[in-house]
Amino acid sequence: MREKILRKLAQLQTNHPRKMLIFVIAVTIICIILASRIQITPKWSDMLPKGDKRTVEFDRILDEFVSASSLIIVVQGEEDKIKAFADAIAPKLLAPIINPKNKTEEKIYVRRVNYKQDVDFIRNHGFALTKESDLKNMQDIFQDPNLVPLLTNINNSFEKEYIETDKSLSSREKEDGAYQFLNGIENWLEVMESYLSGEELPQKKVYSAVDKLLVGEPYFISYDRKALILNVIPNFSMMDANLMVEGTDAVQSVVTETLNDFPGVQAGLTGTIPMGRDEMVYGTEGLAYTSIISLIAIGILLIISFRMWVAPILALLNLVVGLIWAAGLSAIFVPVLNIMTLMFFVILIGLGIDFSIHIIAGFTEMRSLGYSTAKATEECLLKFGKGIMTGALTTACAFFALMIGESRAMSEMGLIAGIGLLAVVAVTFILLPTLLVIRERRREKHIIKKGTIQKAKPKDISFIFLGQIGVVLKERYIFTIIGAIIVTALLSWSASKITFNYNYMDMEPEGIPSITLQDTVLDKFDLSMDFAYLVAESVEESRQLAEVARDYSSIAVVEDISLSLPSPGEQKKRNPYIEEIRRFISGTECKNLLSEKELNVLKQELERLKMNIIEMQDLAFTGGQDKIDRKCGEIVGYAESENSTVFRRLESILNRGDKNILSRLNSFQKNYFHYFKDNVLQMANTDPILLENLPAPIVDRYANEDRNLFLITVLPADNIWQDARFLYRFTDDLDKISERATGFPPVFRALIDVIGRDGRNAAILTIIVVFILLLIDFRNVGHALMAMIPLLMGMVWMVGIMQIIGRQLDIMNIMAIPLILGIGIDDGVHIIHRWRREGRGSVKTVFASTGKAILLTSLTTMLAFGSLIFSLWRGYGSLGTALLIGVGACFITTVFILPGIIGWIERKRE
Repeated sequence: MREKILRKLAQLQTNHPRKMLIFVIAVTIICIILASRIQITPKWSDMLPKGDKRTVEFDRILDEFVSASSLIIVVQGEEDKIKAFADAIAPKLLAPIINPKNKTEEKIYVRRVNYKQDVDFIRNHGFALTKESDLKNMQDIFQDPNLVPLLTNINNSFEKEYIETDKSLSSREKEDGAYQFLNGIENWLEVMESYLSGEELPQKKVYSAVDKLLVGEPYFISYDRKALILNVIPNFSMMDANLMVEGTDAVQSVVTETLNDFPGVQAGLTGTIPMGRDEMVYGTEGLAYTSIISLIAIGILLIISFRMWVAPILALLNLVVGLIWAAGLSAIFVPVLNIMTLMFFVILIGLGIDFSIHIIAGFTEMRSLGYSTAKATEECLLKFGKGIMTGALTTACAFFALMIGESRAMSEMGLIAGIGLLAVVAVTFILLPTLLVIRERRREKHIIKKGTIQKAKPKDISFIFLGQIGVVLKERYIFTIIGAIIVTALLSWSASKITFNYNYMDMEPEGIPSITLQDTVLDKFDLSMDFAYLVAESVEESRQLAEVARDYSSIAVVEDISLSLPSPGEQKKRNPYIEEIRRFISGTECKNLLSEKELNVLKQELERLKMNIIEMQDLAFTGGQDKIDRKCGEIVGYAESENSTVFRRLESILNRGDKNILSRLNSFQKNYFHYFKDNVLQMANTDPILLENLPAPIVDRYANEDRNLFLITVLPADNIWQDARFLYRFTDDLDKISERATGFPPVFRALIDVIGRDGRNAAILTIIVVFILLLIDFRNVGHALMAMIPLLMGMVWMVGIMQIIGRQLDIMNIMAIPLILGIGIDDGVHIIHRWRREGRGSVKTVFASTGKAILLTSLTTMLAFGSLIFSLWRGYGSLGTALLIGVGACFITTVFILPGIIGWIERKRE
């Protein structure tokens, strides 16, 4: 049946080459139209199985909550400059921005920019937002703004809140509260120091010190005050990939433009959208560059190997047409590609050129033997076509076996790679012989000598050295077989030692801002950008889920609407403390420090405050709260250090006997007293806080447009990528809190589990399917096993060599194992087909001729896969490295073990 089809095809190509070309051109045009509709998604959740609860929930969050898709602008520099930068860029982002793709068009890309707390809301409800226990401990601070009573009350509250309890710094929330309190005290003391030194400070500086003590730092600024973040809420989401790229580039253009006005300031974009944009852009651009590089390298290799240039160019043209057909057909079945399935183009470059090499090798061999063009075409297809068909079918079926996987990443990769491979092999059988026929006939017309067509001189282009190696290994078959077993055993032991790399960041492009700024945020803010999400259907459910989440040690911060909307019961419990604060402060009046006695009390309270901070420093050091330890050290110094601190400077000023000290202290007190009192009275508001009264930025951050779903953001307590055990603990805790927990950590963890399981199952099924197909093709169990042996050995060698050179398995290169089972089978299939056709004693011929073809196919495939190493996205490089090693290993095992097995079989038959 196959011979009939191949003979008929050869007749069509030699008798009607132009009709065949027209047919190919027509189909190619259709495929170009279909391929133009392919879209790309940057979402990792799209790689999980359809209907997966994490995927469904994640897509719902992106669709319902504007705050879930955000761009983070990280600004670094001096504190005053980065704050000025933030104030300057915020209104620019909200205004129409020039479309990067159409310079004549302006669009509004940004819905809101959050880079400050809602200070007005806190001023109106500050105490109602404070926990009852904190109000109880801290209420003294707000009862009398006069300087000495204020310092006394600060000390009283400090001791109750942080010194007299062993759980004062037991959570990230409490640690951050302590840090903010210390920061307010430090700023307050520095302003006092300025007054005592006789400096004339602007009133807003004093008011700012009061705000930091009462309200806290309004800007989202880092602990070292050298970095600031702006959370940009766009009018688009990751659901629209094209708009995501366009919008991110538009925001970046505003950042770049604004930086020109702020020398010394650095700023860049990170967050889910910029990372998605970079993954997509760098991934597609990287694949485009590597594809071009691999095509050029393959073309050069073929020209050198075949010692001609026309046939290799035709092979590349055939490959390009095959890729177009593959893309067009793939667009029908998988119209949206993800970052994994996008690689199928490079995989097809590596595999598709193999078929062309075998056709060219066979055709040139037949012509060198003196066959006519028609006869050479027919013999080429008959001798080499069967091997190509079997190799292509087994490889395609191996790819289709990936479809058993639950993950869309693997199942869709298997589908489009299998379809694409069949498309390329179809083009190779239809187009390439047609092009070779046309070329030969044109050459025959133009090469005329003495009135006759000059016949091509026989030219042997086989690799004789491969034939000689095959003979040597065949004659020493015992040594060959034992040697292969020993090497395989050693590499099996090495393969058993390989580990898995769970660090997603090792997949990302190196050095791009969206990635490096993730580390900056982690370092400066002690916050991971890899947060998870929970969704509640009411404010009360949100509050309950958040409270449960805060009890897990794997969770650092939980943000939900209850932070700005205490329950009616909580508000009721806080009201007595708020009313007491209002009652006390309402009756206070500004009093001057009239005596040395009061000045001494002030000194004593300052000393007491210093000792309290030192005690907190000791607690923080013992408890491992490094941020608090460092902050305390900045304020009071360290035992072994004599660095200038605000306390040492205040002690020096107060003890030098300056007669103006009291008047300056009175001036300081007078300048802040009424502002302090007015703000406390405003914060001591007992009006109920209701959902409908919350500011829009707060509601939009946590609620959907219909206000019937509420988002809870959960940040991990550690870097989830540095320790796989923590990643699993964090995601396990999330599952305990809610089965609907989603976000990148749960999605990635699920992807690791699913792809690992799918890869194992696909590998087992591939081995079974490939063996069955070989059994059907060869109709001989022994010959089918012969083809399988170098494949299985090659797979083991691949993993063993990866471990030796220090590579780990990861979410990308784990796919190389089932892929190499499909790719690596071709070598053995072609060798055994040729050996069966040529008969006994043909090892030298088989390995010199077909051996050359599989060497070239292996080299070209390795060039294609090796080019992935230079891709900007390191995930592709990881897979490319594994496939390069795998292809090389399969070739070596084929040319090493098969001559020995053939030698053993032929000796046995003697």
